[in-house]
Amino acid sequence: INMKTLRNLILLSRIGMLPLSLSVPIIGALSLRQTPSLVHLLALAGIGMSAHFFGFVLNDLMDYTLDKNHPYRQQSLLVTGVVKRWQAWGFVLVQIPIAVGLYLGVLQGRADGLICLTGSVGLSVVYNLFSKWRWLPRILAEIALASSVTLLAISGAWAFQPMLPPDALL
Repeated sequence: INMKTLRNLILLSRIGMLPLSLSVPIIGALSLRQTPSLVHLLALAGIGMSAHFFGFVLNDLMDYTLDKNHPYRQQSLLVTGVVKRWQAWGFVLVQIPIAVGLYLGVLQGRADGLICLTGSVGLSVVYNLFSKWRWLPRILAEIALASSVTLLAISGAWAFQPMLPPDALL
């Protein structure tokens, strides 16, 4: 993958929303009232970034047929073919081992946190599969998205503490 393609994939991911996604696992870790090291903060931000890239580019892949017929979305880098679908799929799928690698390798996170991270990815898939296709009531897709974000935050907390205090979960 060349730098131009990588740039386009990042643009496809709605880069303006990235700061919010970066902050989710960091907020989870900070809920424990401890200060993670700079390396740990960067790893948590990397996990948030991978979750962001995974979710937003997957959304465009799932909505591809809808976007082709919607005037606003017809200019999407994916719909216009600037980014090929196979490139987008590769970009989406590589985010999983990146996030898991950061969680296990850098943070040396716990298994229960890894389960939360995996659940977050799974619920992101549920949201992207059902949010616009009306196979489920839209509210269920939105609950899946909110739960995905919540699990991402909890995984950030569980990277640092074996038992989470109840107030950290609130």
